[in-house]
Formats: sequence, C-alpha cells, structure tokens
Amino acid sequence: MGGDGFRFAAPAGWQVTGSAASSGAVNRVEVVTFRLARRYEHARLAAAIRELDRTAASLASQLDGTVTGRATRRVAGHDARAYTITFGRKVEEITFVLAGSREYQLLCRRPVSGDAAACQELVSSFALV
Repeated sequence: MGGDGFRFAAPAGWQVTGSAASSGAVNRVEVVTFRLARRYEHARLAAAIRELDRTAASLASQLDGTVTGRATRRVAGHDARAYTITFGRKVEEITFVLAGSREYQLLCRRPVSGDAAACQELVSSFALV
C-alpha cells in the first residue's frame, strides 16, 4: 500500500483505508506526510532531534502517557527519529523520516502486550517511490 511518493507493507488480512491499515479496535499502521518549512539536510540532525523530542513529549502529554523509548536511525536511506509512547494499555510507535522537503510520520499503535511485528514491518518496508 502507499500514498503520494511512498509505499509500505501492512499485515495480511488487515483492513486498508487510504494510507492506513487496521485490525480490531487498537492495532493500526499509518503513514502521514507533511511538507517541511525548510528543506532538511543531515547537518541539521541535532536540531531536528531536539525539535522532535519536544514534539514526542507533547504528544505523550496529550495522550496522558510517557515517552518510553527513543532512537535515531536510518529508514529508507534517510535520517529518522523513532519514539515509543505508552499510554493506558496501548503503545504508539512513531517514526519521523526526514527526506528533503518532506516529513513522513510512520505511526503504529498496538496493545502494550501485543506483538510489535506490524510496527517492525511498517518501518522496514517503508520506501520512497
């Protein structure tokens, strides 16, 4: 499945709607894109991390949750910053991929005790086309 300029794999049997797929009331994977105000360059990684850390903390606060994990990585050959937010009995994994003038938010929600395979598949299969 995919959207404007990207594609990714969703678990077989999940219900697909646009650039999202879900299974049941909690399990969901989705990619959302945003245009950046300024073209991203690797030299700005440290500043981007600071800004994304604030964004993740704000999202966690809105969900009455906590940021329980963060990592910097490469996704589809681009700089990315990943967060795990735990709230209630759910986990939301958000990976921000920075590519030129676009930001791709890879979102995955699952139960705390649920299998993380769909989240791993989302990130590993994500590609720009």
